Amino acid sequence: MDETQVEMRSAGFRLADEAYDWFVSDRGVDLILIDRVTEMPVQAFFRELEASQDDMRGPLLLALIATSIRHKHPDWSTGRIVRIVMELSLDNDLEIIAGDEGKGPAEASPEVSPTSSPTSSESPAIPSATSSASPSSSGDPGSDS
Repeated sequence: MDETQVEMRSAGFRLADEAYDWFVSDRGVDLILIDRVTEMPVQAFFRELEASQDDMRGPLLLALIATSIRHKHPDWSTGRIVRIVMELSLDNDLEIIAGDEGKGPAEASPEVSPTSSPTSSESPAIPSATSSASPSSSGDPGSDS
């Protein structure tokens, strides 16, 4: 790749100078993260996720952040990921990234069954958070301390 070429990015977020693609699946570890973060039944989570693409509730966004972190770091424990998510500030630590084709989070919404978890093992989900602040984290969110 030519060094002057612009790097393509998919929709996602940046946390502590690390970029993540939006990701959610019906794998057990993701279902555990969804339950621990939202305290909602899985079917209710996916129903509300589909219905709230333009007006996402905080717990849904936090669950998507958690499952996206887990996807990139499958060796991290669910406890570690939950701690990272529960301690982050959406205004100070998180930057929402639009996709390559200028698609914002609302335009790149997934098709999720409202009565059950996704049928595939990988269903990208895009929250519609409109504010994004530059990350100003003072430490590595992946540390276990």
